[in-house]
Amino acid sequence: MDNEYHLAEILALQRQAEMSHHRHLLVLSGGRAWATQLALAAVERLGGQSTLWLTDEPGCSTSGRGIEYSPAKKAIRHLGSERQLIIMDAYAGFHPDGFGAISGTLKAGGLFILLTPDAESWSGYDDPDYDRITSLPFSRVELTRHFISRINHSICSSEGVLRISEGEERVLSGASADIGCLLIDDYQGETIDECLTQDQYQAVEAICKVVTGHRRRPLVISSDRGRGKSASLGLAAAKLIKRGSTRIVLTAPFVESVESAFTMLEAQFPRGLRNGASFSSQLGADAEVKFIPPDELILTSPDTDLVLVDEAAAIPTPMLEALLTRYSRIAFASTIHGYEGTGRGFAVRFTKVLDQKTPQWRLLHLKSPIRWAEGDPLEAFVFDSLLLRASPNEPVATSQIKLQKLQTRWISQAELSQNEALLKQVFGLLVLAHYRTSPDDLRMLLDGPLMRVVAHFYRSDVVAVALVIREGGLKRTLGDEIWQGRRRPRGHIIPQVLSGFAGFQEATDLTGDRIMRIAVHPTLHQLGLGSTLIDEVFQQGKNDGVDYIGSSFGATPELVYFWQCIGFFPLRLGLQKEAASGTHSVVVMKPISTAATTLCNDAVLRFHRQLYFDLSGEFKQLSVGVVLRMLSSADTAAWRLDERDISDLIAFTDHLRVYESCSRVVASLVMLSAANDVIDRQCTKQEVDVLVRRVIQKRQVEVVVQELNLQGKKELESLLRSAVRKLFLLCRP
Repeated sequence: MDNEYHLAEILALQRQAEMSHHRHLLVLSGGRAWATQLALAAVERLGGQSTLWLTDEPGCSTSGRGIEYSPAKKAIRHLGSERQLIIMDAYAGFHPDGFGAISGTLKAGGLFILLTPDAESWSGYDDPDYDRITSLPFSRVELTRHFISRINHSICSSEGVLRISEGEERVLSGASADIGCLLIDDYQGETIDECLTQDQYQAVEAICKVVTGHRRRPLVISSDRGRGKSASLGLAAAKLIKRGSTRIVLTAPFVESVESAFTMLEAQFPRGLRNGASFSSQLGADAEVKFIPPDELILTSPDTDLVLVDEAAAIPTPMLEALLTRYSRIAFASTIHGYEGTGRGFAVRFTKVLDQKTPQWRLLHLKSPIRWAEGDPLEAFVFDSLLLRASPNEPVATSQIKLQKLQTRWISQAELSQNEALLKQVFGLLVLAHYRTSPDDLRMLLDGPLMRVVAHFYRSDVVAVALVIREGGLKRTLGDEIWQGRRRPRGHIIPQVLSGFAGFQEATDLTGDRIMRIAVHPTLHQLGLGSTLIDEVFQQGKNDGVDYIGSSFGATPELVYFWQCIGFFPLRLGLQKEAASGTHSVVVMKPISTAATTLCNDAVLRFHRQLYFDLSGEFKQLSVGVVLRMLSSADTAAWRLDERDISDLIAFTDHLRVYESCSRVVASLVMLSAANDVIDRQCTKQEVDVLVRRVIQKRQVEVVVQELNLQGKKELESLLRSAVRKLFLLCRP
């Protein structure tokens, strides 16, 4: 068919989008050269301004047309921008997170053009983006394409998508059927004090009331994308500055997340000064809005009139709780559905904290879109195809659950891809329980090599689910290169950590099942569902002849305690904090075979030797709770006290011996007590903090005094002597 006819269809679709204040998805299916040329022709007809092309071949898209090029995997970098036209080249790889993320930057009246292979052959296409979920011994061509099949099916069945196929004389689906019936009602947006909707106006006023109203009444704002949530933070900050506030802090997982807020500030104060991650209104010398990352904000705790937390769902609950405790005037904003996962899990977890600490907190939900009109076809397609609305069924009340009636079943990827209701339950439970669950995880769930899914069912409801990956059993030559630090192949996390970082060369020879994710319905916690599901994984691994069961997760005292209670041993603590969780990752193992038991015993001993060394160095900032949990599995034999040690402790606890003269002996007592898990039962919280910070992490006196808000060195010494005396009484002859 002549491209002129296709261009007429595309122009009609764009006009429809423009008049309805909507955005549309256009799919060009066929050969890459054909799809690229038609897309370029469409750009010329529509105008190349504000166009982003996601591809791995910039030459085909940027030749003299002023189109901005970016790989799809870097789409997140463009979240602060707005686009009239976005083109994504699926021949370069269909990137789930990139597709979901960048779709939110398309303005009303815009088109999202997706270039794909022919509809009938796309599912068999060797998608380059599958490299990111491929691990040895597989190559990407061996992976299933359930996820791509899902996207393809969604396109075919969606009424809001226009698909044009090479060589076809008819439009295959949806939007084209009524392409001549253009909507004629122009979108009319409200404007109230610079706010575009009544929702946004109410949000701005509610944020301002956090400052002017009673203390300890935090605000939580939730919304889908495109509702002006981040812009509301900027408008509220501007209004507060005009009313006299001088110190406002913005925080979020990434500074790019608050770009809309800074843009609003710049619009409200044309003479203001933007300097990187801070903005001065120039109304007064001290009137400043500053971005500070969450971990730095917790550590430094600067004084401020208001803290605004954006994308709160992507910040770990312990960090949010620390901010809530430190600041009496604070507002949290969270996206409910987004490419990085969902805010519903955040709501479930953080609501409990808010109810306990600040029972008079307020929730405000923004419903009205700002950047496009209600019923936007592109938003509907993104939500449905990427399962951003997925949720588990609500099970019966906890009191009615009969654990003996639970059914446990392993679910294949083929079954998940063919059973939409089951897939929504499983994925919905994962996004509800894990703030990091994203569309990339949906593809991993459906197509990841050696991925297995096990779930607890109560009647027809999924109430707990675990994702399990088989690892290890690598060739000796590759194992040697991993141990030498020369290779780090994708996947096989536990074998690589134990070999390449902990020094156990034999770890890559063993096979193990790594529990990648585990999720229990929030209304059914504390019933043992997680423990019984992990036991099912253990028993299945035993039947399959694997050497061990393991996991890797962000270390919090509660999580480490949970895994220790069911027989897992911490073997490695990551040196760097994860950017998304703000925690150090920990590897745990429960051995099955004799070889794994030997490795595990040796690794535990070596881990604690290294940990004690690192607690005064790399882990000097590690939380007290995590320190105590890690040390609770240490070998007590390494810290036994001899007669001279006991004599030194008597001199310190009963007399006036200075700490510095017997610090090693005191450290041995504290380590022994930590290994016996008695410190937090014998000592007050303040004494525990002193023991960990001063004795184990060896912080300077001035630092500990300041951090714990003590009166001075004298109070610190008194607390230290009191705590050591309590511990010494347990082991004193």
